[in-house]
Amino acid sequence: PGFAGTASISVGLQDDGGLGSALPFTPPACPEDHRDAANPSACNWNQANASTILVHVARYNLQPTFAFNDLAAFRASDLSGKVTSVDSQGNIEMPEGLGVVLLENFLVNVSQGSPAESSQLLSFTVAPLSYAPAESGLLEPPVVLANGSLQLVTKARISGLTATSEFVISLTDNGNVRCGVNTMNKTIIVTIRSVNRPPLFQLDPAYASVVRREDECSPSNPCKIESFVTNISSGGNEFWQTVTFQIEIERFVLFRCSDPTNMFEAYEIDNTSTASPSLDRNGTLSFAIRAGCSGRATLKVVLVDSGGTENNARNVSLPAFFNLTVSTTLYPPDFSIACNQSYPYACAYEQDIPVANKTCLNSSVTSLDNLIARISSRNLESLQTFTFHVAVTNLPSDAFQVFPNIAVANRSLVFQMRREYQGIISMVISLQDGSLLEKNATFLTRCLEIPKPISFSVLQQITLSESQPSYGPSAFVTQITSEGRVPPGSFRVEEIESFPSDLMLNGPSVTCLEVPCQTGLLQFDSKPFRFGRADFSVSFYDLQQNLRSPLRYFAIAVEPYNNQPSFASNQTLDVNENSWCIEIEPGVCDPNFLSSEYRLLHFRRAFAHAISLGDPYEVMPYQTTIDGGINITTGAVCPGSPCCFQRATFVVEDLNASASSALFQSLPQVLPDGTLRFALKENVYGEAAFYISLQDEGACSSNSSYLRDLAPNLPPKVSEKRALTIVVHPVNRQPSFRVLEHKISVIPYSLPRYIPNFFYDISTGPSSEDYQTFTFQVLVGETFSMLFSPTGLPTYLTSNNSLIFSSCMRTPNRTVVFNATARMRDSGGRNLTQLRDLLLFPPTDEYDVAIEFTFLGSQHVATSQLQSWRQLNSSLSRRMGHAMVEFLQQVWIFGGYEAYPAGDSFRADVWQSTPCGENSTASCLQFQLVTGQAGWIPRHSHAVTVFKEKLWLMGGYSEQGHALNDVWSSSDGKGWRVVSSSAAWARRFSFRLVSTAWYDGALWHYRMVLAGGESYQGFNRQLFNDVWATEDGETWTLATSAAPWSPRHSHGMVASALLGGCPQIWLMGGENDDLLNDVWISTNGSDWQVVTSQAPWARRRGFSLLAFQDSLLVMGGHAQEQFQGGTDGFLQSDIWQSNNGADWEQAAVEAPLPPRANFGSTTRMGQSIVVYGGRGEVDVLDDVWVLAPNE
Repeated sequence: PGFAGTASISVGLQDDGGLGSALPFTPPACPEDHRDAANPSACNWNQANASTILVHVARYNLQPTFAFNDLAAFRASDLSGKVTSVDSQGNIEMPEGLGVVLLENFLVNVSQGSPAESSQLLSFTVAPLSYAPAESGLLEPPVVLANGSLQLVTKARISGLTATSEFVISLTDNGNVRCGVNTMNKTIIVTIRSVNRPPLFQLDPAYASVVRREDECSPSNPCKIESFVTNISSGGNEFWQTVTFQIEIERFVLFRCSDPTNMFEAYEIDNTSTASPSLDRNGTLSFAIRAGCSGRATLKVVLVDSGGTENNARNVSLPAFFNLTVSTTLYPPDFSIACNQSYPYACAYEQDIPVANKTCLNSSVTSLDNLIARISSRNLESLQTFTFHVAVTNLPSDAFQVFPNIAVANRSLVFQMRREYQGIISMVISLQDGSLLEKNATFLTRCLEIPKPISFSVLQQITLSESQPSYGPSAFVTQITSEGRVPPGSFRVEEIESFPSDLMLNGPSVTCLEVPCQTGLLQFDSKPFRFGRADFSVSFYDLQQNLRSPLRYFAIAVEPYNNQPSFASNQTLDVNENSWCIEIEPGVCDPNFLSSEYRLLHFRRAFAHAISLGDPYEVMPYQTTIDGGINITTGAVCPGSPCCFQRATFVVEDLNASASSALFQSLPQVLPDGTLRFALKENVYGEAAFYISLQDEGACSSNSSYLRDLAPNLPPKVSEKRALTIVVHPVNRQPSFRVLEHKISVIPYSLPRYIPNFFYDISTGPSSEDYQTFTFQVLVGETFSMLFSPTGLPTYLTSNNSLIFSSCMRTPNRTVVFNATARMRDSGGRNLTQLRDLLLFPPTDEYDVAIEFTFLGSQHVATSQLQSWRQLNSSLSRRMGHAMVEFLQQVWIFGGYEAYPAGDSFRADVWQSTPCGENSTASCLQFQLVTGQAGWIPRHSHAVTVFKEKLWLMGGYSEQGHALNDVWSSSDGKGWRVVSSSAAWARRFSFRLVSTAWYDGALWHYRMVLAGGESYQGFNRQLFNDVWATEDGETWTLATSAAPWSPRHSHGMVASALLGGCPQIWLMGGENDDLLNDVWISTNGSDWQVVTSQAPWARRRGFSLLAFQDSLLVMGGHAQEQFQGGTDGFLQSDIWQSNNGADWEQAAVEAPLPPRANFGSTTRMGQSIVVYGGRGEVDVLDDVWVLAPNE
């Protein structure tokens, strides 16, 4: 395939007649070329002459190929995201008006057909398939560039919604046309979509401002203006679109209206409510005015079409604005002239015309104050402006130096004559509003004769104290005369000068005691707490002659008075023990004062507040002092001169000297600015009571020399006493504790842990806090809590201050290390409401200790990995019947039967492994002697387990030849304590002991479980199938006296969480009268179920049963008791593996370690298995082997 050219083939025809033979009478063979034979028919041949055939294989031209770019949305840099879509079928959609559009890489995967045709030349052409230039959205057919980009030129505007054109794109190579295909054609469809143009309309200029009366356009008969807008268009030739007018109120001004927000009201057309104002599609403006409303509104009109805004289109026209003014139904304004005897001038109606009697002087302006009593705009025309006009009908204008006019501010009529005048001035007063409507009123002024002067006498000075601010009425003016008569009239008092300016609260005023007036009574009120001096003038106004008397002068002096000082303070101040606080401001302690000199010192700002020396104008002078490096500023701003400056001192009276001396280094004192200062003693709390008072010095120093004579020496005053109790609260000191281990390793499928005395040195704080209770909590993050069983999160137990947890869940397949927090909280609390001060010992009721948990990863151990054993160099002796366990992450060996070349002995020694180095592997161990003689007697075939973080040893066979039932425990393997010298279970050896736990639905129960074994009573051998359990090693409970499995010894038993959930106890094999290979399971030691009555491994005793990673392992042991020539040929070195106790797989027929029984074995940190000693085929063994599959 793929080759072309010419081949020459020689073709011959051969039959099976042969070439003859040497037999008599047979023709000879023909020559190779029968044509050379003399007589071709007289010789034998088997083939014809060869013929040559030329075979010509012509090159087949494969069709060139290309594809459309299948981007879901084609984005080109020069299109601003306007291309709607380009799909893999060649369909292109885009809006009109883009001009030249280049779709880069529009054609992709362009190929000559095959790699052999890579030298061919390719060319693109585009031919219209359905393209009418007038109807298409393209100005010209598309062009394909050499790099596969497509260039289109769109029209600026198309007719209709869309314009579609079809084209064929052809890719042609220069290969053989007679043999093959040299062209690929694909169709593209180009759809150009119209872009919405904004609609158009024109507002008739004649309607730029529309004016209507308020009564013309009611909701029942709205105003309509046809052709209000014209030339309405949806934009371009978008005849299919619908258009709608929108009108918005830009701003409005209401002249008057019952609704302050809108003067328009909806109206009904064909029983349909229509908003007002509105424009219909024909350009007719309609609107209705709310009854009683007038004003002016500026409105904005826009036209919206239905074409949308896709591709940055606009569907809203440019706005047009017009003003609509609603004029009111016009009412003239109204006013009245006040004319009565209560005014300072005489005024009365004469024949219904108001007439005022007034002296008309040419030396001063005549003013008729408050003449205009009421101005009304009528009918809520409150926004109109008003103008007064005055016309004089009987005098020429030059008779006036100031022509009569109305001062709108005080509604007074003012004028000034050019000469003194007596007689009538006739005036017409007009009020005109903004609508040029007016009201006229006639008013007459009668100019009176010039009166004669008036005389009287006054007191020149009145003196009183600020404590008595009210004066009079008291006789003040006497001897009032005017040409020997007592005229009718009234007094006027005017202020000349006052210091302070607000000295007077009311008055002063002078009133007549009788009519006609012969004595004037003075009455006034000075402002409370103010002192000073004021000068006044008083004159008498003769009502009859319309004449004012000459001025008389007098002074009022108010002397200062020392009022009782006062202050406010809290009756109780709560502070914390061992605290200090130098406040920046009340309630905010300054953290910069942390040096030792400020320890236990308190500066409580504004403790005494609202400090007053008697009244607002009795103030302390400003003064800044430094107290121990702390600025103390006293004094207050004088609220208004003059002020009485005096000094004051706070007095603190100790009510219980013994209590205060026990609490304070320096007793409380209150500084002049109200700051409470004291210093606590360390480590004491309690309370002390005091009285606080404020005493001023009495003397008053004024800040005004003008009033200095008014400030005599005043007697001092003392405030009322205020009680203060300072309560020093005890501050809860941080509790503390320690933990037995900061790092805890959890091996795969491990049993629930019970660590007694894990928490120790527990303290709630100093001895004064011994009464507090406390709780513990172990905090594990939500992520890592999954590693524990739902009921087995780390928990504190009050008994023995223990830590318990359970990892009964399936273990992770990798090692996980995380930190948990052991938190102790006492009952002292945090005094959260009293922590604004700084503390020597910040209050807390919590103490945290980090605990690192390492969950060792569990991986399935392949059977091939169980053959990788490594023998360690060891100086351990030959022994069998010993016990081995893992404790504190090391391997421990206990007792056993030791064989020496010179003799045998029973042992009571303890050995412990140590790592080979700091970074040694799990398979590298060394052993050291912990004790050569533990407290218990030498023995073998005993049992040891780890329970509640202690070693427990019990039972066995002693060198005295009898079985044992004593129980011992140790926390370090060196010091041992006898827990029971004779436990409740019968003496025995070759039994099995495990530590386990079970959950009763509320609590975890941690127990040791003992099962089976054998014993001798004389020469009588006894086998057991009883099960015993204990939670403390001393008190034992019989779980069952006869388990369903047969009595046995030298069996295997292990506790593991292999099947998930709570731990399971597995028991298998051993010996009664026969060797056994059955498998049993229990969760509590009482109830047992048989897993299999006959496992595939050989019946045996004295073997090892371990729970390792995700498997149960059976190793070694006796398969049959038989000796031949001093050799035990039935010891096993095989290894069997199971993950459920029922299905077993032989991992090693013969492991590298020699066959053995009654040996010691244990796992270490879930990562390795250690085997030591045991009975060998010839002698007792002393070798140590390690299996670490993951190394």
